[in-house]
Amino acid sequence: MRPQDFLTPEEFACLKAACEDDREKAIVLTLAGTGMRVNELCNLRVEDLDFGHGYIHVEVAKGGRPRTVVSPKPTLEALQVHLNGREAGFVFLGRQDGHISTRQVQRLLDEIAIRAGLQDERQVLQRSRKRISPHLLRHSAASWWLDAGIHIGDVAGQLGHASLSTTTRYVDRAPNHRRESFRRAGVDKML
Repeated sequence: MRPQDFLTPEEFACLKAACEDDREKAIVLTLAGTGMRVNELCNLRVEDLDFGHGYIHVEVAKGGRPRTVVSPKPTLEALQVHLNGREAGFVFLGRQDGHISTRQVQRLLDEIAIRAGLQDERQVLQRSRKRISPHLLRHSAASWWLDAGIHIGDVAGQLGHASLSTTTRYVDRAPNHRRESFRRAGVDKML
């Protein structure tokens, strides 16, 4: 994935505006607001959400290494609206009493991106590089955070990378080394 394929904050605003319901908005904001992998989103449980402190505990993470991610206020608010008082179980329910599948998430993103005018049916069928995917949202979020001045070490921790070199390759750019926290960088205002 090339940096020029990442979503700009303006394109993300269009994507967010094209969400038709609370579930779609919560999925889009959780992926872009936390940088979670799609599998982590699918396995997310209500019990993993810490609304009081602004964290999400990712228990089912790549490599079996659980982590805690910062969750911007708009993401937490969207999750609360989506949950509508539900206090247990998977955050995003799928068919047959389980969690949503990674494939369902991709289909939802395709539909939202088409409504937003960010992709068309042809791009979906051809699996275009600019196709809006959970991984594109993850890459885009990392790029926004670095541009906002969040230290690469904090970005690596948020993404669950064991090595800074992974994060540097992940965003395919020279890292921004200004030392600011997520909250001071204004990530809440990006979403």
